[in-house]
Amino acid sequence: MHCTKKSKACSSKNYEVKMGYGDGYISLMRFVPTNLTIYAGDMVQWTQGDSETPHTVTFLSGAEEPEIVLAEPQQRGPPKLVLNPVLLAPAGGQVYSGKEYYNSGFIWGTNTPMLGPSSYNLSFDTPGTYHYVCVLHDSMGMKGQIKVLPRNIGQ
Repeated sequence: MHCTKKSKACSSKNYEVKMGYGDGYISLMRFVPTNLTIYAGDMVQWTQGDSETPHTVTFLSGAEEPEIVLAEPQQRGPPKLVLNPVLLAPAGGQVYSGKEYYNSGFIWGTNTPMLGPSSYNLSFDTPGTYHYVCVLHDSMGMKGQIKVLPRNIGQ
């Protein structure tokens, strides 16, 4: 990275975080690395590391974690159980400032590319420490943290 005092333009850096590891027989429900320190303006790419298990990258920004499954009433019989559409689709923009709900949507396994993306990119513009989870596997400890430091001239 290089910033010049004259232009005050800094080049950003890209980082990768693996989302789980699995081969169809076993799965590790972790973000690797779990904790990452970057500078404002840098981008993180979360890449699916599991062949079958979907994951999410979800920044709750202090909000309650959405339910994974919703019960939809029917005229007859028991309620129909459906995946929460709030979790299925991406939410938020391409730059995270530490506010609002941001979600990658489902990042499908590497064996199922026809179902959707296998990675998620997000840039960070505001210094701070931001916690995120895979809402599907949060209870199994699939959590991460991004610490964003201010970008200084001379870095």
